[in-house]
Amino acid sequence: MTHASPSASDHRNSSATAWSPTAGAFYWKLWFGPGFDYNLLSNTVEVERIEKFWLDTGIDGFMWDVGTTDSRWKNAAIDLPTTYTPTDKWLTRERANSSNAVESQKFGFTSWFNYEDTDTENDYSRIVDGTTDANGLEAALHNTDIARELGATTHTWSIWGDDPATNLEPHTYPTYPRDDVMRVQEAALLAGSGMLYGSGMYDQYIRWSPKLKTNWEKVLQTVNANKALLPAASRRRVPVGDDPKAYAMQRTSEDGKQTALLVYNFSDTAKNVTVHLNGTGIDTTQTPKDLYNGGKAPAIKGTEYTVSLPAYGFKILDVTDR
Repeated sequence: MTHASPSASDHRNSSATAWSPTAGAFYWKLWFGPGFDYNLLSNTVEVERIEKFWLDTGIDGFMWDVGTTDSRWKNAAIDLPTTYTPTDKWLTRERANSSNAVESQKFGFTSWFNYEDTDTENDYSRIVDGTTDANGLEAALHNTDIARELGATTHTWSIWGDDPATNLEPHTYPTYPRDDVMRVQEAALLAGSGMLYGSGMYDQYIRWSPKLKTNWEKVLQTVNANKALLPAASRRRVPVGDDPKAYAMQRTSEDGKQTALLVYNFSDTAKNVTVHLNGTGIDTTQTPKDLYNGGKAPAIKGTEYTVSLPAYGFKILDVTDR
């Protein structure tokens, strides 16, 4: 089952079937219909029945559309999912973000948006469009550290959109000026920093170019294959001077056995980015492994290490002490 937003004129009362040319089938859609009535036992029983159906399939969590922290909703949102099956659960609500992280964590949610519940903006889009700079990016990525300290995660997704007034009829998705490289760098930053990340809509993903899909998936495979890049790994900024469009960070696996150095060029021209390794604990006489491209990266021969990056380029390097 899926849902889609109706036109702006019929938001209040839209329950109908809609044809999906992608799936070749009709789907029931509901948008802005009657809300859940906490006081009706039949409503509670039906929600529990639906949840148990999906939990029985092995699903590991839910994002509640327009979810709340009303105590009457806690059994459905938190208690039942965490007790019905024994696996760790990803539990969040659509509007949970870092500004209300404490409220969400106390209620029992295990994740929230690192930035906001917005389709067309995320922490990457704001650094490449000039809304923020490297210092603002660091402040934003620090939200992942706060969540980690609370035993939770933050999440985001690649830019997308379903606003009816702008891109639903006809339906189009937002793109970057150079989607084939920028969306790959978006993945390298957001997933690489420890956020849970993916494509917002499948019908958007299947329209990406083969090159984009291959490289984007390669980033996610790199993250999943290295403990230093997982959400549980620690994160700290590594200085790169005062270039507002350059950034670097160090991530260390939860068991302390792997360290990664990630370096980014967020500008539309190639540049050399020099990272300053003083105080990082990274061995300054080594040849790193290139985790994304494979093979060896240029050797580190001191506390200043320079990498050459194309426009919207990045490096994900294994710098574990050997």
